Amino acid sequence: GITTSVGKTMTENGTATWAGNISGAGNVATTGTGNWTITTAQSYTGTTAVGAGTTLTLSTTDNEISSSSAVAVTGTLNMTGTNQTLNVLSGTGGITTSVGKTMTENGTASWGGVIGGAGNVATAGTGTWTLTGANIYTGTTTIGSGTTLSIAGQNNLSGTSGIAMNSGTLQLTGDTTITKTVALTGTNTINVGANTDNFSNVVSGTGNLVVAASGGTLGFTNTNTYSGTTTINSGATLGLVTGNDTIATSSTVTNNGTINMTGTSQTLKNLSG
Repeated sequence: GITTSVGKTMTENGTATWAGNISGAGNVATTGTGNWTITTAQSYTGTTAVGAGTTLTLSTTDNEISSSSAVAVTGTLNMTGTNQTLNVLSGTGGITTSVGKTMTENGTASWGGVIGGAGNVATAGTGTWTLTGANIYTGTTTIGSGTTLSIAGQNNLSGTSGIAMNSGTLQLTGDTTITKTVALTGTNTINVGANTDNFSNVVSGTGNLVVAASGGTLGFTNTNTYSGTTTINSGATLGLVTGNDTIATSSTVTNNGTINMTGTSQTLKNLSG
C-alpha cells in the first residue's frame, strides 16, 4: 500500500499495473507518456490528475477512484469493462467507456473533452455538470435525481442513444434541436433560458415535466406519450405548433407561462394556471 499526505501529490511516471491500495488525503497524478493500469479500488481522498500524454486505465473493478474528491483529465482515461464514478469531472482530454457499462459524474464541473466508446453516461449527486465538447459515446445519457446537465447543443451528448431523465434537470444554453428520445421518471425540468429549443422525437415515460425559461421557448414537434403532468413556469413558452395533440397523454397541464398552439389543435387535460 501507499499512504499519501494532505496537500501532497504522488505522481506516477511510466507504464505499469497497480493492484495495491493508495490511501490518505493526498493527490494522485500521472505524467510522461505511459499507460498506468489500476485493477483494485483505491481509498485516497485527494484529487486525481491524468496528465497530458498519459493514459490511466481503470480495469477489473468498478468505482476504483470513487473516493477521489475531483478528477481532471488532460490525457486519456480508459474504463476497460468497468463502471466508474468520477467526482467533479473536468478537463479537455479523452475518456473511453465500455459497452454495457456506465461512467457516472458526481459534482459541479465543466467537461470540454471527448467521451467515446459504447458505454453510458450518467449524473449523480446535486451538482451541475456542463458539457462543452463534442462527445461521441454511443450509450444512453441519464440525468440523475437532483442533478443538472448543462449543454449548448445536441453534439455535447452521445451520438445515437436517447436521454433518460430521473428527476433531474436538462439545461439548454443555446438554440438547438434535440432529435433524441427522452424518457421521463419522477419530476423533471427542461430549462431553455432565453433560447428557442425544439425536441423532434418522442418524450415518453410516467414522469412529470416542468418547462422553465427566462423568456425562451421549448418546442415539441412530435406526438409525445408521457403520462405525467406538464407545468409551464412563468417566463416560459411551450410551443405546440407542429402537429395536433402533442401532449394529449399528459395527465394534467398547469400553465403559468404561455402555450403557443399556432396552426394546431391541442387536447390539454385538466388545464389550470
